[in-house]
Amino acid sequence: MIRPDDVTFVPDPAGDAVILRRYFRGSENLYCLGLPSGHRVHSSQPSSAAYPNGLRVRPQAQVLHVVTFPA
Repeated sequence: MIRPDDVTFVPDPAGDAVILRRYFRGSENLYCLGLPSGHRVHSSQPSSAAYPNGLRVRPQAQVLHVVTFPA
């Protein structure tokens, strides 16, 4: 698993992800990003960062919280 606060992105016309939806959550925005694989990942950003749906972005994972489950 990866937490939304470990995923960031920058607008990039050549980016391989696209913003599908933005959820306003008071002090933050939760973005749903569509990846080329068809999977989706979420990213928490400050509420001052308001990007439109359909914007191409380059996502980056800065994994600060590792979560694993024993098999």
